[in-house]
Amino acid sequence: MSRIRSDAGFSVLEMVVAMVLLLVIGAVATPVVSEYGQQFQTRAAMDRLTAEIGRARMQAMAQSAFVRVRLDDGHLIRERSLDGTDYELVGTPYPLPAGISASMVESGALTFDSTGVSTSPSTISIQAFGESKTLYTSILGRVTPS
Repeated sequence: MSRIRSDAGFSVLEMVVAMVLLLVIGAVATPVVSEYGQQFQTRAAMDRLTAEIGRARMQAMAQSAFVRVRLDDGHLIRERSLDGTDYELVGTPYPLPAGISASMVESGALTFDSTGVSTSPSTISIQAFGESKTLYTSILGRVTPS
């Protein structure tokens, strides 16, 4: 009787070569994926700030009240006042993602009156992962990123 030899499967050398190739591809792809994630987080924070500014303006007009957006200790805060002096918190403060900080450049807050007009144009500076971005807000609440 003769034995039938089966060569099905991979040799150890072939497995090692495949693993090395996977490690090299992973090492090359990791920085690219990491940078993409950081850009995504920065863009998401800018979009959230833009949306909250628009929401504050719409709320001011709908409720005939003063509504302001401010940044405090890494949180985006929206507040409302009927007379423009005593503000109360609206909703839950939104924490900015890790690695991202933001601040109002000219004033401490962006305030809209009951007609939806801001008391003054505003600039929001965003620092994210060693990069700086800016959001400019007009008196009508239009937000322009740079």
